[in-house]
Amino acid sequence: MLPPDVAAALQSKKLTISVMPSSTWGTKAPLADYNPVTHEIRLNRDGISNLVGNKNNNVAERIFHEMGHWIHMNGPQWYKDEIEKLYDAKTAGESKIWSSIYNCWIKRDRWYDEYAGDINKLEVVTRHFQLLTNPMKMELEMMNSPNGSTIAENMKTVLKVFYEHK
Repeated sequence: MLPPDVAAALQSKKLTISVMPSSTWGTKAPLADYNPVTHEIRLNRDGISNLVGNKNNNVAERIFHEMGHWIHMNGPQWYKDEIEKLYDAKTAGESKIWSSIYNCWIKRDRWYDEYAGDINKLEVVTRHFQLLTNPMKMELEMMNSPNGSTIAENMKTVLKVFYEHK
């Protein structure tokens, strides 16, 4: 059960999930996206169908990633503040650099995945939520990623929304 303040914040933001054809997005079709206005996760039917059964990048991972956006953007203000504080603490003194992998500006620091360092501060939650879908992948990231040791400490903040009452 969600803490009451989290449940109250999300109650009016009912999440829906739709499967859409690739043509919905045009030429740069993502695997999925979250629309913060309609509170809808849209799955790219063609892209997602290629992931079914793929142990390295599964459909649940995409859904959890987008659900991370929903919870982060619509959750209580204290949670947004906690995530911003984590990002700011981890990237203090870092210069923004261009990520050629994700085509966005990031602050690298020691994230297990550089996309968590997106300067819009919206990927800290998502990149960690998606690890919850595959415990083996999380374990491998923790053991083998140069910054895998940061996952557990970041999860303490990212998962507060499920257990902390404010």
